[in-house]
Amino acid sequence: MDFIPTLYESIRSLLLFTDRMQLLKNTQRARVTRSSNGSISKYFSGPNKEERFANEVKVLQHLNRSGCDFVPKLLSYDEETLCIVTTTVGEHVQHISDRKLESVFQELEAYGVIHGDRASRNVLYHHGMGRFSVIDFEFAELVEPKSTHRHEKQILQELDDLERTLESEL
Repeated sequence: MDFIPTLYESIRSLLLFTDRMQLLKNTQRARVTRSSNGSISKYFSGPNKEERFANEVKVLQHLNRSGCDFVPKLLSYDEETLCIVTTTVGEHVQHISDRKLESVFQELEAYGVIHGDRASRNVLYHHGMGRFSVIDFEFAELVEPKSTHRHEKQILQELDDLERTLESEL
């Protein structure tokens, strides 16, 4: 008979815990919840879940170290449960133009990240910051930052111009 109160208490505790968590997404690849303190928990599942988890952790760590302020801050992660906990960076947008969507993802490239899933579902709007934010980096790729490429190109062009100027003066 001790089993029934214990089971009842377990179910009650689970329901109270779940009540404090808002389910945001539950798909084959991930279950995402928002806690009462506003943090986001993402549990990876489905095909290649370990690789997708590790990639998202790596990319978020890179972006956070780089000072990118329009992506979630990685608060913690658990390799056993394949769960990451991040800050909230806004709410889903109802509509975003293709041009704005592209510009948001291009902004990431300045930080050396190609998103890998450039869909509007991965763009949020943060009212407090007054700007769009990007989420969901499990398919992202780290590359050389575009700003570095532009800077190097500019320097090489200036060197070429200087060399031509010097040659013409001689």
